[in-house]
Amino acid sequence: MLGFFPKPYPDELFFSVIARYIDSLHVNSISTLNHILFGYRSSNYFPVTGVPARLNVFVEQLPPGANLSVESLIQNNTLMPYYTPFMFTKRRHTLQNKQIYAIVQLPGIPKLQYCPLCAKEDRLSFGNPYWHRLHQAPGVSICTKHKCFLVTTSLHSHGLIKYQTLAQYLKEKTASIPIFIDPKNRKHNILFDIAVNTQWILSNQLNIEDINEFRNKIRSLFDFGPWVTNSTGHQFKFQEFVRTLIMYYSNDLLGIINCPLDNDCHKPDWLLMLMQKNIKTLVIHPLRFILVLLYLGHSVESFFKSNKLNNNPFGTGPWQCLNPASVHFNEFTITNIKTWHRFNKKNRKGLIGIFECPLCGFTYKHNALNNSIKVQDYGFIWEERLLTCACDPERSWNSIANELGVEWSTAQRRLKQLKSTLNIGNLKDISPGAIDRVELKNTIEHKKFEYRKLWSETRMQYPQATRYELLKLIEKCYSWLSKYDRAWLEMNKPPALKGGKKVDWVSRDIELLVLSKKIVQDILEQTDPPIKLTRLAIIKKFPFPLKIRNYVNLPSTIKYIDSVIESENDFISRSVTCFTKQFTKNGTIPSQIDYISKLRASTKLKVIVLSQINTLISEQLLLSANPFYPQ
Repeated sequence: MLGFFPKPYPDELFFSVIARYIDSLHVNSISTLNHILFGYRSSNYFPVTGVPARLNVFVEQLPPGANLSVESLIQNNTLMPYYTPFMFTKRRHTLQNKQIYAIVQLPGIPKLQYCPLCAKEDRLSFGNPYWHRLHQAPGVSICTKHKCFLVTTSLHSHGLIKYQTLAQYLKEKTASIPIFIDPKNRKHNILFDIAVNTQWILSNQLNIEDINEFRNKIRSLFDFGPWVTNSTGHQFKFQEFVRTLIMYYSNDLLGIINCPLDNDCHKPDWLLMLMQKNIKTLVIHPLRFILVLLYLGHSVESFFKSNKLNNNPFGTGPWQCLNPASVHFNEFTITNIKTWHRFNKKNRKGLIGIFECPLCGFTYKHNALNNSIKVQDYGFIWEERLLTCACDPERSWNSIANELGVEWSTAQRRLKQLKSTLNIGNLKDISPGAIDRVELKNTIEHKKFEYRKLWSETRMQYPQATRYELLKLIEKCYSWLSKYDRAWLEMNKPPALKGGKKVDWVSRDIELLVLSKKIVQDILEQTDPPIKLTRLAIIKKFPFPLKIRNYVNLPSTIKYIDSVIESENDFISRSVTCFTKQFTKNGTIPSQIDYISKLRASTKLKVIVLSQINTLISEQLLLSANPFYPQ
């Protein structure tokens, strides 16, 4: 039994505790020490830094007042808690048994690391610096406490390592100057996030009990993004996911943390292991799992604490309206957003969210990667407030800009655009009071009145029309009201029909038959240029879009259309007759070349066989020369 043993410091590596104990005894025989501590007489045995072995033998040699157990040492002074959350119960128990009785090695960093600032604080607090457990975890290269880069030593963390305290190492080396991270550097921020998530894993005792729940939770992470072909996520584009992951982290950063990926790599094993269905024997590397979580907008804490993950980094909604000119400023009025992924080699961008307020039209774009917000459309309320403030001669541009939440140059530029759109005033003269408030208000109100009137009249004319059909009929009106009068438009839209609209096809057939006859008559009367009577040309004139599958429901209309369709020869004959009337009306004597050139332009034919129309043109030339030819 040992006479004494030093108490481990907070987050001290077990290797560091043993090194401090050896330094206090001044022991030269490593084999003797190994026999005393671990019951293994050999100079080639060293407890590895990450996951040491033979802890049960070691605990039996401790003095009674040490208050150390195998469980406390594993949880507080080894890297075992870093790996166990990603192992299933059977695999975890097997590894813990090996840890107690045999030598165990798990992947880790090749050499020990330390933080210069932590070493100074430890010297002041405990008298000696020591090796921190967090600093030896894979992928950790930044101190989460001081936000500076760790210093890599020349001491190997595996193999035939020597017991050496951090104080002994610093005596032999010159003091290192701490290098702090740059908050504006994207790679530094990613490395810091990796260190923060690693620290959370080590600080919390996590276990996986339900394999199926854990498997489904992992697979749900991949149900949102550009790598799925539909909203349900049934068709997963693995190569697309690998490509976007590489573009997000870059090959340089992945190489630094020893998780390289290749664009041409068809089956990266560690990515496939995360997504495979049968993962009963799976051991996930924590660092690689952290990389995927960070890319998908999550953290390890949110993954283990939440019952159901929301893959949308913007949350479940509703979201705030950021229009400072509206009465509902900062209120949660936005219920729907549009999202997409955007990646570019020169300018990397992640998930983009478009937020549009239905009450005021204020629209902004939120980039989830750098958490930046950019206004896309200020909306009609904000613009009306800008115009009202600009008409007040006592208001300065700084006060106007502060009220509207923009720079004064942005307010001036937007005012210039509004003046250009509304055709008001001299565009070069932009100053407060330069616009007539009454004239401007009347202009906006006049447009609003006209478009509201057009919308209401169209709804009365087509009472059974759906929203999509109204959009096709008066697209410009719909766009303007949607942008500047959204609240009124929402109240006056046709109700959304669940399960699709039920159409009375008998009435629709009679209605379209009458309309088709009128359209045919209009086409025949158009002579400059003449239009060929085809099914598509007639159906395009219908007020409602008509799909091919609906043709069977309109027998009378389709039968009439097919009966009036022109052949190529009939259309050429009618075109030549139209051209003859045009030439005669203008008082010119046409030539055969004139006919052919106009015929080519109207029929859009690259090649015209002259033998097919030569006789027809000759007849029309004789008729045009006849003084009794009807003009």
